[in-house]
Amino acid sequence: MFKSIGKAFPKVLVTTLFTYTLYVTIFLRSADDGAKRFDFASGVLLVLYAISLFTYYRIIRVGPGFARDYKDALTTPYDYQTEQMYGQDHAIAVQRPKPQLLVEHSIKLKPPFCSKCQLWKPDRCHHCSSCGECVLKMDHHCPWFALCVGYKNQKFFVQFSVYTMLYAVEILVLNSVYLYHWFSDSGYTTEYIDFQVLVTWFLALIILLSMLIFNGFIFYLISENMTTIEQMERNEIKHENELVLESRGLASNRVHPNNFYHHLQNDLNVYDLDSRWENIRSVMGTSVAEILLPITNNNVWQNRHTLNEQGLWFPVNDSYKKDIELQQRLLHRLGSG
Repeated sequence: MFKSIGKAFPKVLVTTLFTYTLYVTIFLRSADDGAKRFDFASGVLLVLYAISLFTYYRIIRVGPGFARDYKDALTTPYDYQTEQMYGQDHAIAVQRPKPQLLVEHSIKLKPPFCSKCQLWKPDRCHHCSSCGECVLKMDHHCPWFALCVGYKNQKFFVQFSVYTMLYAVEILVLNSVYLYHWFSDSGYTTEYIDFQVLVTWFLALIILLSMLIFNGFIFYLISENMTTIEQMERNEIKHENELVLESRGLASNRVHPNNFYHHLQNDLNVYDLDSRWENIRSVMGTSVAEILLPITNNNVWQNRHTLNEQGLWFPVNDSYKKDIELQQRLLHRLGSG
């Protein structure tokens, strides 16, 4: 019961906030100052209201994408056989062979296995304790949705954040105009200010300031093709990269100026596609409509019946690909020699 209430509460709260501020701005404000209720500004506000709530519920409906949806690709027959023969605890302890999908596509030397979900975790996948699931390209668990933001709904989350900011801008402007006229026309001498308009104005101001900061952080992350978790774990990632260097025979304390290895040692983000615009397009889509509207990206739609574009693997930057290709050629020579 409490879990159901916890999931329903943010939906009720968000819907109420949007609907209440719309009602106050269009109906109460207009009734008080004699303005037309459905002028152009009100029409724009209604559009922003509708698209914001539509996107909000689409984030929830689409979900972040869970690893369990691709269970066949992220497990091996050995996983089941070992568990049936020796029990779950022993199956976790033994060395499991990686699924072929991760052998071919994972950039990690040893992809992690989730003992809770009993699945191999693809790159950028994390287990969310709140959702109780392994989430594909997990960004963060958001209390405003009672759900994770991940591969499948990240684009809609970014759009909702922008729509909300624009909605707050118009709410603030329209109610500011009302308050300006109330003061300039000496309305305070004959009547009290409408408390609901004042509350809505403060709400819009607080939300706008918050969203300006939050959206700045969001666009920084997607322009770097990085998730919130990855940004928070950069020190840990740096340590892992140093181990990768050592495994390739490169001293971790060796300086490689203007070199990929210097980048690898200090600030590696293998998913950075070497262009901020390409990084943004990889999340938001390639066309203007895909970037601006809460619609499914064309590449995702075309690959909906395949494992491509499902958040199971991701393109990496050219520097990393060249380095991997060099290592593969060296290993091939050593093997043939």
